[in-house]
Amino acid sequence: MGWTPNKWLGMALSLVAPGLGLLYAGAPVLALACFAAVLGSFILAKFTSMAMIFGAIAFLLVLGTVLLSYFLAKRALPVARRPWYARWDGMLGMFGSYVLLCLVLRAFFFEPYTAPSSSMAPSVPSGSAVVVQKWGYGHYATYGITLARRGISAPLERGDVIVFDYPKDPSQTWIKRLVGLPGDKVSYRDKRLVVNGVPASQRALEDLLDEEELRYDKHYEETLGPARYRILHRERALPLEADFPGKQACVFDGPWLECTVPAGHYFVLGDNRDNSLDSRMFGFVPASHIVGKVVHISRPAQ
Repeated sequence: MGWTPNKWLGMALSLVAPGLGLLYAGAPVLALACFAAVLGSFILAKFTSMAMIFGAIAFLLVLGTVLLSYFLAKRALPVARRPWYARWDGMLGMFGSYVLLCLVLRAFFFEPYTAPSSSMAPSVPSGSAVVVQKWGYGHYATYGITLARRGISAPLERGDVIVFDYPKDPSQTWIKRLVGLPGDKVSYRDKRLVVNGVPASQRALEDLLDEEELRYDKHYEETLGPARYRILHRERALPLEADFPGKQACVFDGPWLECTVPAGHYFVLGDNRDNSLDSRMFGFVPASHIVGKVVHISRPAQ
């Protein structure tokens, strides 16, 4: 007698990882196609505005692979020798390779994050999914595991949205807009940003409704060099903090401050200017804390 796949085991394996049951049932090409389709649907569900549609497609694809694994295993003809990709060691090896590939991609190239608050609204509303480019920024870690540390070799420009480890608690990952490079003189007075003596221009837009607090905030388009983005202002600003590492590089005068950004550090602000804890409160962001630059923003569905 030859070997035939177990139909129930095929279903169970497809629930563990889409396509694994098809691999076990002896259909490696179909397994790869189904796995790619499910993965693509999950990615599109997370990073496009059609989350519900692609989420439903992903669910149906997973269900389809489970049922297909059952029928292929049930109808499989006996074979004299079990294929290597249907053996436990082969499947474990391929699953392990997939996990390793995901870790390498997340640690060294691109990693998804979710904006935890409204401090970057309206550019990055709370709950937005963002993709962070990590290659070139030297902070190669994922899931709390650091694989390598290097200096920054990729360009950072004023106006970039960056993800970084919070200087006061590096276990937390924050997202803000970079406004000051090493050596820059950054000042913030009367709700206006000035970098190296050049004010960032602001163009008034229609007031924006804060749906969480049911209030309208002042809404502007701000231009900093070539970067153009939207910001919010409230009547009452957050109090500034006068006690953080490197504070000797800053001058405080009530709600006004002016800082010269030290070498190897950066100055960041939230776009929701009066509802953001940023460099005005916690100080400069060391280069070693920068995780990467945001290259894609997917706002949550309304």
